Amino acid sequence: MPFTLRELLFGKPLNMRHKNDVQELCDELDACLRGIIELLEGEVGKGDALEQAMLEWRRLVEDYAPSFQSVAVKRAALLFSLHTLEDVRDHFRETDAELVADLESRVLQLTTPRWVSDMAQNPEDYVMSTCLLTDLWSDLQPGARETPPPIGPDVRVGCGAGARG
Repeated sequence: MPFTLRELLFGKPLNMRHKNDVQELCDELDACLRGIIELLEGEVGKGDALEQAMLEWRRLVEDYAPSFQSVAVKRAALLFSLHTLEDVRDHFRETDAELVADLESRVLQLTTPRWVSDMAQNPEDYVMSTCLLTDLWSDLQPGARETPPPIGPDVRVGCGAGARG
């Protein structure tokens, strides 16, 4: 059974994992990355930039043996492509519309700029921070602040023995 976008990016629940998951996950991520390589050819057009991009993306597929480190690298590449390529978002929107919308409108706006400014040196950090914002802080909106409840005339603010409400 194919992996969902959530499983590709963040993994299956622990109670549903089995021995061959890393190999299967790498195979599925490689298939996604191959599709992204094809998209790049249409997006970028012929030239040196395309040749360099193709070289780097092919390395992700061909040069990384299945391991936890390669999973992080491939997940980071998929996240970056979700952030930058509308066609990738459209592909996954068909099956994971809610997750794609959250990644597009909120999460990747927060995590991708930091990853890029760090020169993409820590793919695990990028994947984990994206996962945390997606799963644990799904109600957090960029730039939003909670307004504290108003203090009425019957409420005194203070601390210590003499403070009373």
